[in-house]
Amino acid sequence: MVTNRAMDYQFNRLSVRSLFEYGPFISTLPESKLSNHLGFNGFISSGDSFIILVLRSKKLSIGKDTWGCSINASVKAKYALDRNKEMTTNGLIDCINMEIQDELKIPVQCVSDVQFISAYHDIVEGGKPQLLFYAKVKDSLSEIMSRFQLSSNKSAMQNFIWPLEDGKVLLSISEGELLQEEIALFPSMMIRNGRIYKMLPSVSGSLAMLIDFLHEKNSASA
Repeated sequence: MVTNRAMDYQFNRLSVRSLFEYGPFISTLPESKLSNHLGFNGFISSGDSFIILVLRSKKLSIGKDTWGCSINASVKAKYALDRNKEMTTNGLIDCINMEIQDELKIPVQCVSDVQFISAYHDIVEGGKPQLLFYAKVKDSLSEIMSRFQLSSNKSAMQNFIWPLEDGKVLLSISEGELLQEEIALFPSMMIRNGRIYKMLPSVSGSLAMLIDFLHEKNSASA
């Protein structure tokens, strides 16, 4: 006989991943029973070469109260599809630019370059396909921070229930610091100047890929 307490325990442990992607291997996309909408993570580099990280809100579905990439979003049809309802590379970049504007309050016209770093499966989300990008913007770090803080203060005063931003706190790391490998990355954290910054494995992995990308970019321009 199953008691109510035992049933409550089982239901509390129930998740989409435990039902459909319980492992030990991730299903291929054609075989997966998950929706597998296309998502993307990205890093914004300011005009003076600072990378932005965001402290994720406690109201989000995953990564609550951990540090995330500059942008964490899914591809939205209203931005990515053209007049023929087809997705193109330009449409995908338009989608990324709009998310940058929505989440970090950086105007689309200030984004000067978007480059794709990688495509991968996010195991934390049951193998969801993800893109990783790097975007250079014209604004300096101080301009980005000031505009973002002003927007956050305004939304707090208006008591928005569903803000567009993933979080209200930003962290900046110079590209030089990343290139000199002055931070230590682990699956669940980053250690910088003796301080621990909690993050999901997908975020620390994305940071590692960003560092490799910056090294290649720096070598190419040398």
